[in-house]
Amino acid sequence: GANLGNWLTLEMWMLGIAGQPGAPGDQYELEAILTERFGESEKDRLMEVYRSSWMTDRDFKILRSFGFNVVRLPMNYRLMEDDRKPFTLKPNAWKWIDRAVNESEKHGMYTILDMHGAQGGQSGYDHTGHSGQNRLKDSPEDQRRLAWLWGEIAKRYRNRFAVVAYDVFNEPYGMPKETQVSVFKKAYTEIRRHDPKKLVIAHGHFDNFDHYGDPKAQGWTNVGFQMHYYPGLFGNGEPTLLTQARHLASLGSVQAKVKALNVPFLVGEMNVVFDGAGGAGMMRRTFDLHAKYGW
Repeated sequence: GANLGNWLTLEMWMLGIAGQPGAPGDQYELEAILTERFGESEKDRLMEVYRSSWMTDRDFKILRSFGFNVVRLPMNYRLMEDDRKPFTLKPNAWKWIDRAVNESEKHGMYTILDMHGAQGGQSGYDHTGHSGQNRLKDSPEDQRRLAWLWGEIAKRYRNRFAVVAYDVFNEPYGMPKETQVSVFKKAYTEIRRHDPKKLVIAHGHFDNFDHYGDPKAQGWTNVGFQMHYYPGLFGNGEPTLLTQARHLASLGSVQAKVKALNVPFLVGEMNVVFDGAGGAGMMRRTFDLHAKYGW
């Protein structure tokens, strides 16, 4: 599968402008610049033009032609809820998520709904849509808003077979492990109020997902875990063949945990990135190992 990056949650490096003089640092700053220049209604129109152009029917056809059968949809909560009106859905809250699900289904692919940017920010990184916040861990209000929004999403998509999973929060690395578990529980409880069946995904920390324990012992049903792997880019040494080899060797211990817990496991993002770390050949080797483990 593939992530539909930079569509509903913008990241400046995907636009090719990160680090350039005067460039906005994140989606929040980009929209603020557009609002300052043109006003809020024109900013909203320009964002709609952007979304209608970034992913089209042609792109979904290409994805399917690669043999993919799933897409992960990074969402920004601001698409559905306005900070000025918490716990209230925007009039067009579902427009683009519906389009993503419909297009994926039309082309024979499932969709994983991924909260890439949560209320208050689950880290200080720009991929939350608003860098420098990292408030979710300390804000009961934002935690309630996130859980409420997942309840609304579950109500909307519980009967859509093409939606295969709810991915509660992307890379919640700004939160201590115990807080990750607490925030996940709140969202999970709200989801299960409306959808008793669909897969719910808990994202681990940088290093592991051990802090969640056994979902069955927690009373959770159909809960799986997720990790993201970019060895040589975010820790684990320099981007070399040796770093990649060590990473691949370490995955056996992850598989042992997954088998012991008997849970679904998603590698939601991964990439070798660098030619010096093996490039396409190493990507192939990595995909094959994931497939061997059934991830």
